[in-house]
Amino acid sequence: MNGFAALRAIRRDPMTRDIPVIMMSGNEQAMEQFFGTRIGADDFMKKPFSRYEIFFRIERLLDENLIPRRATAAGEQRAAEVAGTH
Repeated sequence: MNGFAALRAIRRDPMTRDIPVIMMSGNEQAMEQFFGTRIGADDFMKKPFSRYEIFFRIERLLDENLIPRRATAAGEQRAAEVAGTH
C-alpha cells in the first residue's frame, strides 16, 4: 500500500476520516502534491524539510479553527445519515 492508498483508506473510514493528514514525499513532481491534496491530504511537504517546518504545520492543522469545523461537518453528515436524509 502506498501513501495515496493509505490516505484513501483513512478518508473512507468513518472512524478515521477526520484525522488531519500531512503527506511527505521526496518526489519533486507537482502532480503528486496536487493528487495528494485532491484525495484529502490536509497538507503536503516535500523532502528535505526541517523539524521546525513539521512542528509549524502540525500546529497549524491542530489550530482550534480547523478541527472544530471538521468535527462539526462530520457530525452534521453523520446526523443526516442516521436521520436518513443523506
